[in-house]
Amino acid sequence: TGPSLTLDSLRLQTQPGARVTSVSAELVLRSSLGATHVVQLPEGAELESVLIDGTAQPLRAEGRKLALPIHPGSQTILIRWREPQGVATLQHSAQFDAGVAGVNAYTALELGADRWILAVGGPRLGPAVLLWGLLIVVLGVAVALARARFAPLGIGAWLLIALGTAQASLYS
Repeated sequence: TGPSLTLDSLRLQTQPGARVTSVSAELVLRSSLGATHVVQLPEGAELESVLIDGTAQPLRAEGRKLALPIHPGSQTILIRWREPQGVATLQHSAQFDAGVAGVNAYTALELGADRWILAVGGPRLGPAVLLWGLLIVVLGVAVALARARFAPLGIGAWLLIALGTAQASLYS
């Protein structure tokens, strides 16, 4: 007795565009029985493709539900869909119900190069934005340099220089 289906990993990638959002979910499943497993797509999702072990499957979603044929053993399922909303000021990753509890969940929200991530939410040991800590340190250094007697610049100039350098990459 026990469950016959195990979700080994789930990778959910969301790419918001100007008018639509492209999403892909990659599930790695192990099953001891051949069966049909139902996953739920978000409201308004438009299914693009389903690949099982790299082979395209002619599947259709019925409302939000998508029935996946599961064979015994391990398999990788890639589901791609589009959502009708594009990029927004407050962006969320896609909602996806795999229909089974699992481990090794990975969520990626891929924003364009013209977007800044200022804050994120999630579990306590989840995502973090490192910009704010760097900004506090850089502004502190700017205030210290403005108070130094050897520097000819005032505090306003040093703060502008600090804000400009905080945007530069530390690795390049």
